[in-house]
Amino acid sequence: MDNGWMNSERETTPGEEMNSRDLKKVTISEESPVFEIWNINKLGFGIPQKPLVEASFRVAYRIAKSKKPHTIGETLIKPCALEMVELVCGLEQRKKLEAIPLSNDVIQSRIVEISCNILKQIINELKASPFPFSMQLDETTDISNCSQLLVFVRYVSADTIKEEFLFCEPLLQTTKAVDVLAILNVFFSKHDFDWKQKLHSLCTDGAPAMLGNKSGFAHLVKKEAPNVIVTHCFLHRHALATKTLPTSLIDVLSIVIKTVNFIRSRALNHRLFKTLCQEMNAEHEGPDTTIMDASEKLQAFLSKMSVWKIRIQNGI
Repeated sequence: MDNGWMNSERETTPGEEMNSRDLKKVTISEESPVFEIWNINKLGFGIPQKPLVEASFRVAYRIAKSKKPHTIGETLIKPCALEMVELVCGLEQRKKLEAIPLSNDVIQSRIVEISCNILKQIINELKASPFPFSMQLDETTDISNCSQLLVFVRYVSADTIKEEFLFCEPLLQTTKAVDVLAILNVFFSKHDFDWKQKLHSLCTDGAPAMLGNKSGFAHLVKKEAPNVIVTHCFLHRHALATKTLPTSLIDVLSIVIKTVNFIRSRALNHRLFKTLCQEMNAEHEGPDTTIMDASEKLQAFLSKMSVWKIRIQNGI
């Protein structure tokens, strides 16, 4: 070999493996154009083929989308795929699939890369959009008692209105409005985006830290962007609307709420009511329909409750 980029006591042919003694004595110049290819091949690491990398990305995407643990790729998906391919296509095709990297660390890194790529696309679309965007914030506490700030954006991209999840960042200390504003400023500064100049509307919950007249987050934003429109989230608006309903509607709503709470309070009540609906061929027990969709369904619900009450009283 050329001594200009390799220094060893003996030369090795391209097809010959190097032992540990030879490996310790090898010195390669990083400026050499063949440094990366030679180093990867001689150390036993082949250059990954594009289909193998793309396959691992696709599997990682589906694992993340289905909210499954990262280890499922190596412990379940890959063994099943290998067995199916061997039975259907043969042993040679199985050997090709064995080269697909699906370890826990690989899946984790693939998911991180996919997430970073999606975030980059959203930021680029926000910058390229000729129209202002809207933003919704929510501060919540997870199971580890850590406050998390969730941010969603709605914007126009290529004549299409998009609504995307932007980021989630922990509030490590206090959850004041200044802390929320600081996280937003750091995030958008990192991506070189002047969000206050392009923000049109802001949606938050009814927490004092968000809507306080003097130190709330909305007030701090309006100081620097006076034209921003501040609104409540839809759940907060619904809660406010229920307080101003007419008496007749409040009576009906209170009965429905008490009934639902009674059914949901105990697992036995829920199982009995579910069985009753199945026996009566209920049409409104699907996940995409609600009782208040139409008056006919409401009447059906009330009639079933009457039958159920009679059954409970009779001990059936």
